[in-house]
Amino acid sequence: MEDINGWSQSGHKYDVICALNLLDRCSHPDTLLKDIHQALKPDGLVLIALVWPFQPYVETTVDHQPEELLPIDATSIAHQAATFINDVLRPLGFDVISWSKVPYLCQGDLQRTFYHLPDLLFALKLNSSS
Repeated sequence: MEDINGWSQSGHKYDVICALNLLDRCSHPDTLLKDIHQALKPDGLVLIALVWPFQPYVETTVDHQPEELLPIDATSIAHQAATFINDVLRPLGFDVISWSKVPYLCQGDLQRTFYHLPDLLFALKLNSSS
């Protein structure tokens, strides 16, 4: 079994990588996106989902903030999509094939059985110059 922290350095290249509602919960989201880029086959596909509004919360840090901040403006769903594409994905060498607003159903708490949240789902490929 492969070490979970070494998956992108194993030399294995993947056809598809999914990071669904993960970037707002990890301490190093920029590093994770770079690892995804490195581990993807040249003709591979990446699926990334971001809940709206993007509000990072990391359970493993003392202040619950990520060690790397992504420059995402979540003042509106359109701003979140635009800044994620223009300020995060493109500089890292990703091209957006398509994106959409989709429903996200997640585990609830004592007040509600489940939550229905808006999610942004992005289908990506590597930039041809990457």
